[in-house]
Amino acid sequence: MRKLHVLGIVGFRVFPDLMGGQKYVAQYYRELSKECSLVICASRDNAYTEINDTPFYRFLFNHWKSIGNILYIFRLAAIIKQHNIDIILIDHSYFGWLGIFLQALTGKPFVIKSANLEYQRFKETGRPFWRIYMYYEKWVHRKAIHNFFITAEDRQAAIQIFQLASTASSELPCFIPKKAEGISKTELRQSIIDKYKLSPSTLLFYFNGTLDYTPNIRGIDILLHQIIPKLKEQHIACKIIITGNRIQPKMASALATESYIIFEGYVPNTSLYHVGTDAFICMLDTTTGIKTKIIDAFTFQQKVICTESAINGCKDIDWGNQLVLVKDGDWDSFANKMAMTSISDIYHTPNSFYQKHDTNRIIADSLLSLRHAARLS
Repeated sequence: MRKLHVLGIVGFRVFPDLMGGQKYVAQYYRELSKECSLVICASRDNAYTEINDTPFYRFLFNHWKSIGNILYIFRLAAIIKQHNIDIILIDHSYFGWLGIFLQALTGKPFVIKSANLEYQRFKETGRPFWRIYMYYEKWVHRKAIHNFFITAEDRQAAIQIFQLASTASSELPCFIPKKAEGISKTELRQSIIDKYKLSPSTLLFYFNGTLDYTPNIRGIDILLHQIIPKLKEQHIACKIIITGNRIQPKMASALATESYIIFEGYVPNTSLYHVGTDAFICMLDTTTGIKTKIIDAFTFQQKVICTESAINGCKDIDWGNQLVLVKDGDWDSFANKMAMTSISDIYHTPNSFYQKHDTNRIIADSLLSLRHAARLS
């Protein structure tokens, strides 16, 4: 059986992969490169990838300027011919039109891999052109020979709203960090207490994300103006540790002046805070996409307190008592659930979670779909 030859097209910054959405793309290509002959064409705002033996081109305009890539159609077609590409894999619907052009020019089919239904995100964030994008998104997904969606919910929504054939789509879950083995919560928690000179009885909470992303900006605003004042009213001794990149100066100033918050900036390895804190909080009230930050928290067997919207994409997993759900907008209850957190509780994420996100299974299933789409046995 000969190797499949894949051209991956990435229209936004992924390398280096620092946060959730970037990791979803970059980690997939790292694993896929072990099983096929891979070539990547990316937008020029990417740094060079470290994927060994993978030709890497970075000349495309990013997604906001993607129409400019009409100038590179023939260059892309030449790359497809040079590397004997069997199938084109496009990350996100932004560049779906490019797949249509390249398919017409080269005869090679294309597949779209989406981390969320973008029109839904546009709608929830109040962008007036969301309906136009919905029609475009429907058009490109229907033109693709196959579509990968990050969650079962997104896939079912696409089948209904875009009228996709179920056989033309499948779920491609996000990868998870390496499962923590032999790491003591007690020791890591104590290291945090010592580092910040806190009382041992202080409740420790954690939040992580890309901090210039609109839903996260809103979530931090809710934390500052809705949740923390309620914790103060109850005189709860706690600290909320926040990590993330691309913070705006206004938000940085607000976090620096809040005594309940410890802002650490970007950290490459979040496992210390997932394991060493008492709960991960996710006060986001948007339903679009999957909150990879919650997936990471469960990977490290951490308790999660979140809104009903934030758990979108994870509803098919049995969380037991590890997940505490709060109705959207009920910030009194959210603060109360935080106040009820116990320092001594230990949680065990079920094996079904790790099976769903098993790297080997994800790659094997997606490779089978790609080979079928390329009409290779």
